[in-house]
Amino acid sequence: MWNNKHYFSLHNFRRHVAEAATMYFRGSRSPVVNGRRYLPLWWTSGEVRIFTEQGITDPTVNTVIDMLKQRANELDLKPFHFKVFGPHPSALQQVRDSLVRGQIDPYKFFDICVSEDYRDQSKGGMQHADIVITKRSFLDDTVSWGAASWAHGAMIFTLHGDRQHHTAFLKKVALHEANHLFGMPLHCDHYQNVDGYRYDTRCNMHYCCPTEVLCPKCKDFITQWWLQIERECNITKA
Repeated sequence: MWNNKHYFSLHNFRRHVAEAATMYFRGSRSPVVNGRRYLPLWWTSGEVRIFTEQGITDPTVNTVIDMLKQRANELDLKPFHFKVFGPHPSALQQVRDSLVRGQIDPYKFFDICVSEDYRDQSKGGMQHADIVITKRSFLDDTVSWGAASWAHGAMIFTLHGDRQHHTAFLKKVALHEANHLFGMPLHCDHYQNVDGYRYDTRCNMHYCCPTEVLCPKCKDFITQWWLQIERECNITKA
């Protein structure tokens, strides 16, 4: 069982991140859908596609894009370019296919995204990330605002009710989900005892998204994640 207060030296923390990145990239945690394993290569093109359901406003879409750009810049990641497709039939069908009792099962949605033909080069597709902004809720969860997965290259927002009007909190959520998409699968409180880093209860990577600020420890996590992915890519090329 995971212990949130387990002590990590800085060296062991970074080694832990590297091992996790390897597992997500080409090991036991890379996605398997219908018996096929999918390498998370969505980031190689730098393209992020954004889809919406009817009723999602342009200011909402722009807020999400701006926050992802902001976080990518803060983390010194390579630039991503965003393409807005709006209520495209293919994305709307993927949302419908992920529904259980009229609510979105995020795990089904992520599997649909990572295995779609639009990412399959042999079928004329290209690698990219998918973001869908809906007015539905998650399965048995009307509290959460979003979910994202680096391994699947996918993000989804559930902006039911008047959530689009709460721009300040939406910004925090978009930054939080950007952290997940950019390589942090867990939350700040899962690593409360890392040598050299003060545990910050105001970090954006807490579940409640208290602020927009990403603490130095979580920033280091994502930085080390991408350093290991770069190493894995070099190993694969060799």
